[in-house]
Amino acid sequence: MLLKLKQVAYHAWRYSKRPRGMTRAGLYDPTTIMNRDSLNYAMYEGWSKMAFYFLSFFYYLYSMIYVLITY
Repeated sequence: MLLKLKQVAYHAWRYSKRPRGMTRAGLYDPTTIMNRDSLNYAMYEGWSKMAFYFLSFFYYLYSMIYVLITY
């Protein structure tokens, strides 16, 4: 539960720090994403999120099966 609260707080903070010129929902400005540093950071962030969601999915799947089997 604590991990989910941290994740929600991170997403809220990240959304509030998006570039000022962005009027629509989105985190990356298309004109600056091709900057090598911005692109590397965006790729690192994306892969990190994917790994977290992947591990969370299998943890929750394992927990659900464990609870179903023990009843």
